[in-house]
Amino acid sequence: MSACGLWLGAQRLVAVIAEDDGRLHRPIRAAPTAEACAALFDWLSSRDIHTLVIGEGNPTLIAQAQAAHLHVQLVPRPWLDAIRSVAGYTRRPHRDSAALLARWSITPGLRGLLRECRPTDAPAQQLSLL
Repeated sequence: MSACGLWLGAQRLVAVIAEDDGRLHRPIRAAPTAEACAALFDWLSSRDIHTLVIGEGNPTLIAQAQAAHLHVQLVPRPWLDAIRSVAGYTRRPHRDSAALLARWSITPGLRGLLRECRPTDAPAQQLSLL
């Protein structure tokens, strides 16, 4: 089963799909708007990409991904920041961080750090965050 790593930058959302054998697909770029995110998540769902790996601290993305029936796994922010810093990803294009997240679920040493994100039902009166 393929996984998709998602990185949210200041001006762009970047997704990279990783196959079980480690092969990466070309990055997918989208505007960081609610409509673009919904379209991306619907497209991922239609392509049988059911696992989305993102860093902690993105509640809006998590809610939208779960609405599109994607299985969300979270990378603890301290681990993500440390690995990005040591590997020099803080000065590289966002596609590299998205690829790191995509490979996280297929890398045995890192897979154990992932946290399952359980779907939560928002109260009917709660407003959208976007």
